[in-house]
Amino acid sequence: MHWRDNDEDGDLKRQKTKTISGLYSTMLLDDCVSTILSNTLPLDACRSLSVSSSFRSAANSGIVWERLLPSDYEDIVSRSITPLKFSSKKEIFVCLCDPILTDGGNKSFALEKSIGLKSYILSARELSITWDYQPMYWIWKFMYGSRLVVLVFYFHFNF
Repeated sequence: MHWRDNDEDGDLKRQKTKTISGLYSTMLLDDCVSTILSNTLPLDACRSLSVSSSFRSAANSGIVWERLLPSDYEDIVSRSITPLKFSSKKEIFVCLCDPILTDGGNKSFALEKSIGLKSYILSARELSITWDYQPMYWIWKFMYGSRLVVLVFYFHFNF
């Protein structure tokens, strides 16, 4: 009986070792895949979600999306005129892919979804325009329903 108990203990130890080594190999795989995906484009990270559960886990990790976000994303989020709701780095990325108004509504910011490039749209009032109050050259129009409210029209005459 005593010998059998030792044998059962040995089997139990081998099973624990297999489980622990499997856990470590899974963690190692996730870390490797996360590192690889964080050096790709956002589109590639999204596509990898459908490869396998290991890839899905890695692609959803904060490590990947932290690297895919612009380095100044916290500043951009803080300048938004409407609070953004998110619970992960991936959700921040998704929120920033839709245009958000920043800086008191004078700028619009968005990330290009597939490659992560920044896009800014400036209000005409953010521009420094020579003779901006000369009606001979410029007309300032308030456009209701426009994201940036004020548009500028430039008149160029060829004499």
